[in-house]
Amino acid sequence: MNRILILGIGCVAAKYLPAALRDAGYEPVFLLDLDGYAGESRSALASCECHAVDLDDPDSVLRLLHDRPDIAGGVDAVSGFFDEQFPLIERIAGRYGLAYPGPGVTRLANKAEVARLIPDYSPRSLIFRPDAVPEADLARLAGDVSELVLKPGVSTGGVGTVRLDATDLSATTVRAAIRASALRDAEHQTWLLQERVRGRLISLEGYAVDGEVHVIGYSLRGRIDWTEVSNLYPADGEIASGTRDRCEEAVRALVGRSDFRHGYFHCEFLVDDGWPYFIDGNLGRPGGATVVEQIAQAHGLTAGEILRHALLLPLDPSAAGPPPRFRPLEQTSRRLSFFYGLRHGGQVRSIHLPVDFSCTHTQFARTGGTAPPIGTSDYAWVGLLTGPVAAARHDIDRIRIETDNGLAAPCYAREP
Repeated sequence: MNRILILGIGCVAAKYLPAALRDAGYEPVFLLDLDGYAGESRSALASCECHAVDLDDPDSVLRLLHDRPDIAGGVDAVSGFFDEQFPLIERIAGRYGLAYPGPGVTRLANKAEVARLIPDYSPRSLIFRPDAVPEADLARLAGDVSELVLKPGVSTGGVGTVRLDATDLSATTVRAAIRASALRDAEHQTWLLQERVRGRLISLEGYAVDGEVHVIGYSLRGRIDWTEVSNLYPADGEIASGTRDRCEEAVRALVGRSDFRHGYFHCEFLVDDGWPYFIDGNLGRPGGATVVEQIAQAHGLTAGEILRHALLLPLDPSAAGPPPRFRPLEQTSRRLSFFYGLRHGGQVRSIHLPVDFSCTHTQFARTGGTAPPIGTSDYAWVGLLTGPVAAARHDIDRIRIETDNGLAAPCYAREP
């Protein structure tokens, strides 16, 4: 396995993975829109073999590989870092005989499948196809709650997720919300309707080897509506031990009840009065945004070595080698990240950092592109910064975003 086909990558991971793979004797080949990246991320990807394609259109990806047999014919494996791409990755692997993360990862990329496997750890859920919304079950689910959350089975970054008023719920309103989503395949995939859980958002970071779960640590995450805007790692000390025990029990149950064997995970929970509800699996990959960067800085590692291990582990555990040397949590140093945007959205012309800026910064929004208003989804990010807690809090307020309406301060939530 020398060349690996990768379907898309986050802007932070893009800065580190190409060099880390090359250092280990692997060459990445990317399918992605290079024009969607900026700054260091774009520079790192530009040094790689990249093929432009719309990853939201699986048929166009398959046509590209059919028309360019040298692409798939020149690689040994196929993988990625986005949940919604794992079903397509499996199709490509089967068609061209490539190594890939395996059926367990593909299966668990669907939030509906996760809810089916661990209903005892999930919010009360109703799972259905858009052409078969069960009216009677809607009434039973909405009976004693005021608000519900509707979300697609396969999506990322909050895209397609909406809240619905339980007092005005019908198959008609559910179908209307599905049609109004931003997903091309909205009418062709499974959806979940869950009781809304109000509480703190946390995530359990870790990996599995041969089905055995290894915990790295916990993150405490902040949101503005459907946009995640901050992450504190490690946050184990902010979370009650009983809550953490329940989270780990849920992840082990999910791994044990599925065919997930090898790979990283970033499992998300909402904690209500100390009780964690499993809301998103994210198995087969580490956390997105700055999570890997934060873990690396906290443990005295490089983001590249974590990403390399995360990519190779489900493809070939023997080639992945031993995991990075994660420190005991009492020996780590906490890192805080902010994922900021524009309150009302707008065109991003440039990002101004102070001359004595001490944190790590990654530009997310394309220069000249338009950022959606903060709160719509994670695609509303303009930039991301990571640093020691005090430095991050100091630096975030000194960033300015040049927009088509002048300079704007970053919109974020100060505390996770």
